[in-house]
Amino acid sequence: MTFDLQRIREGRSVHGVRRVMTPEGVEVEFVLADRAQRLVAVIIDLTVQVLASLALFLLILFVSGLLFGEGINGTEFFSVALGLVSFFFQFFYFLTLEVMWQGKTVGKHVMGLRVIGANGQPLALSGLVARNFMRQVELFLPLVAGTGLVGPTSALTSLVSLAWAFGLSAYICFDADRRRLGDLLGGTIVVQQAKPVLLPDVVMQAQITEPRFRFTQDQLDTYGRFELQVLEGLLRDQHRPDQEDVFRRVVERISLKIGLDSSISPEFHRDFLNDFYAAQRQHLEREALYGKRKDSKSDDSDDP
Repeated sequence: MTFDLQRIREGRSVHGVRRVMTPEGVEVEFVLADRAQRLVAVIIDLTVQVLASLALFLLILFVSGLLFGEGINGTEFFSVALGLVSFFFQFFYFLTLEVMWQGKTVGKHVMGLRVIGANGQPLALSGLVARNFMRQVELFLPLVAGTGLVGPTSALTSLVSLAWAFGLSAYICFDADRRRLGDLLGGTIVVQQAKPVLLPDVVMQAQITEPRFRFTQDQLDTYGRFELQVLEGLLRDQHRPDQEDVFRRVVERISLKIGLDSSISPEFHRDFLNDFYAAQRQHLEREALYGKRKDSKSDDSDDP
């Protein structure tokens, strides 16, 4: 048990579950994605890539057909267009979707997975760039070289390339956090998307009963979506033995952070957190309608 507690404090996984401690002193639990789930997600993404590339390539063929009459060299145009389409979907598909869709691609969305920072914090762009660049080294580059899509090939080079691809990709089978080399380099993990069981209940409760606590615009601007998810996880966990102590510490931290002067009695701690959760979620959703997105308390940017 001592060993497991030490692993949890260090942010490492225990039996397929990764627990990290947030700056607010709340322990957050993430269920790691199964290796089979990640494989299926990759297959779905590759299928989407092929279909999207084919559609775009047919569009380019149509446009090139219209341009041939103006004296453009069809063979050169065809080659350049094919190279651009292949490069775009090979590299930018995963990176673009994971940046814009909060760590998800089409395959991950279908399988209920997402990429997060290994410490539970919101994703950093540098980490996403690193993990997706490494995918080129792990998989696409050796496969392209082994199949002869670029340059001459032979049975030996194909064998070496395939061994390279499968050898590097096999790292995920031995890593305790089920990470591939790209995750290790980018400081990320892939987890199962938590089902928002509590989220509708909190909002419905706030609509049925008059909130006991109200918050100003400036107070709600303090936190972002990541802190809202942490608070959701805390409110969802109904059976932890130290719940009262955790509620007290979180209420104190939130009150200090938002500049709330009056102290809150212990019997109203849950009411305070429920009301803050409902108000914070409504505030973030309203801001999102105007193109303003705040991912965490450290994000002071108003850019969408």
